[in-house]
This record gives sequence, structure tokens and C-alpha cells, in this order.
Amino acid sequence: QARKGDDIKPLLPPGAAFVTRHSNIFATHIVLHCIVQSCKPDTWAPPSTDALSRLTDALRHLFQKGVAGIAVPVFLSYTWPTNVNEKQLMETCNRVCRVLRSLCVDAAQGQTSCLHTIHLILPTGSPPEGVSVPRLVHHIKGAMEGQV
Repeated sequence: QARKGDDIKPLLPPGAAFVTRHSNIFATHIVLHCIVQSCKPDTWAPPSTDALSRLTDALRHLFQKGVAGIAVPVFLSYTWPTNVNEKQLMETCNRVCRVLRSLCVDAAQGQTSCLHTIHLILPTGSPPEGVSVPRLVHHIKGAMEGQV
């Protein structure tokens, strides 16, 4: 982020994506960075339709280039947001899982050749008060199976 006075301006807008290559991270060689929201880290905002569309396009492109597996933060965040409730998390999970299911369908239809593994990652740390991790995990399983 770039600072201008007391304002923090994002360098990349929501929906922007870029790829970095790594040789020093075990079993990880390419990292796709997708900007899903432009706000303060402790402010919850669900990913926009545009950001999810760009994420889908970027992942399809990676699969066409031979990437066989991905690890995705299921709420598109590596840490728990502080001001979010379980319903909001489940809705975000549904949207992310729809993207991932569509990629699985593409792979099954031969549109992408290499998708073998999807790892869903929960945020680190403690969840917000009133959020049940076991209930979320159960919901994620249903969302990936298309039951939600």
C-alpha cells in the first residue's frame, strides 16, 4: 500500500491478480495473489463478483499452464476477520466453493487438463466470538459437494 498523508491508498484494485514464482517454499512453486477487497485489514467485506470472476479466470489460466494443485483460503483470508458473523462466513464460503466447483467441472469435461488437488485453508488464530469452527467445516464440506 502507498501512503499519502494519513490516507492509505491500495496499489492494486480489487480483482487484480499477479503470480510469483518460488523455489524455497516446500511443495509450492507458484503463488497466485488475488486482491479481493480494498479496505482496512480488520474490516470485513465479502469478495465482489468481479474479484471472484477474475480469480476464476486466473485459476483457469494456471491450470491450462500445468498447475496440478491449489491451496485456497476458504474465506479468501489467512486470518479471521474481527467483525464478521458465521452467516457472512458461510455466504463467502458458498461463493468461493462455487468457483472451485466450476473449476472441477471444467477439469472433468477436459477443459483444463491438470487439476488434481484442492486444499481448503481455514484462517489462523481464534475465530470471532459466536463462530463455530466445526459447524463451518461441516458447511464447507456441503458447499464443495454442491449441497448448499
